[in-house]
Amino acid sequence: MTLDIPEAPLRRTLSVWIAAVTALVMAAAVLVLTPTRAHAVTAVPLGTAASFGVLAGSTVTNTGPSVIQGNVGVSPGSAIVGFPPGQVLAPGHPGDATALDAQNDLTIAYNQAAGQIPPTATYLDDPTSSVVIR
Repeated sequence: MTLDIPEAPLRRTLSVWIAAVTALVMAAAVLVLTPTRAHAVTAVPLGTAASFGVLAGSTVTNTGPSVIQGNVGVSPGSAIVGFPPGQVLAPGHPGDATALDAQNDLTIAYNQAAGQIPPTATYLDDPTSSVVIR
């Protein structure tokens, strides 16, 4: 006994087309949503600001027995107060060209960091534990 259904080949062809289009749309969505190297967080170069332990715009005020490993700088201001009792183990730069260069490099680094896409948290089996993808 053979069933003769005239619309069966049309329905079968339509089902194949729907499955193919669905697979294509899903593959495109995966490609779009997969992070690339362009989305990765990159290190921000600090330039001359990297040697500073403290870098301020108007005033640096120390109030205790601090020990600062790097340079201390202020620009465009020039006030660095509270040393001693604090100690600075590198040169101070109150309003000089070194502090100005460091401020400019810090502004560039800030703008570069602000323009990056933040890292996303990916959850493992337990939704309360997360891993930061970089």
